[in-house]
Amino acid sequence: SHAGYIALDMKDEKMNSVQFVHDSIGTHACNVKRLHEIIRKTFINMHNIPILDDFVRDLSKATGIQLPPPPPKGKLKLESVRTARWFFA
Repeated sequence: SHAGYIALDMKDEKMNSVQFVHDSIGTHACNVKRLHEIIRKTFINMHNIPILDDFVRDLSKATGIQLPPPPPKGKLKLESVRTARWFFA
């Protein structure tokens, strides 16, 4: 999912030179700084979506079964990803 969001953002910015291999993403050297910004931005945006909460709510609604709440979130401050030196290689 994250790679898909990255690819869409790169397309929007007309960054046509991109390579995806397993969990790595590459581009021309002149675009690396912007790619790193996009990677961080899309990661933060993606993990701000309460997908597990939504899933539990929707499944409970669809089945009529009251499910237990999802486990609490950890302590990662997503915004810290934006300035992390070694977030992605």
